Amino acid sequence: MSYFTRCNTREEVRAHFHRLAKKHHPDLGGDTAIMQAIIAEYEKKMHSGIRSESEKAEEHWTWEHEEALMEKINQIITLENVKIEIIGTWLWVSGESYQYKDYLGKDGLKFAWSKSKKAWYWFEGKRPGYRRGHYSLNGLRERWGTEEVETKKTNKISDN
Repeated sequence: MSYFTRCNTREEVRAHFHRLAKKHHPDLGGDTAIMQAIIAEYEKKMHSGIRSESEKAEEHWTWEHEEALMEKINQIITLENVKIEIIGTWLWVSGESYQYKDYLGKDGLKFAWSKSKKAWYWFEGKRPGYRRGHYSLNGLRERWGTEEVETKKTNKISDN
């Protein structure tokens, strides 16, 4: 029997293994032979070159995406009272960003609003085909890493 055929990432394999272990572990009333088969298949699957979610996401990132990211940063780097972050391969804008909703939103720079995170986000390219999960903004920072982009002050020239 093949227990992990529908698992495409390390995370899915690991989660499915835990579900199977709760059901088939001998200490919980399961069968020893079945549990040994599950463990053997789990180890084989984990060592078969299956990729993690982050490795799959990096596949979709190219130099063209890097250029698009830099262009997008240059378009928002002078916004005041906002925090600009690169989290994984996504660009996030938080802070006092509501005043820029028309500029950032679908009619402007094509950022999307995350209601739960209270921040704008943008991603270039094909979206990875895995389930994102529900992470807070801090959870995303911990999972994917973050790099804060320092905003630039604009030099306003007065007419005086």
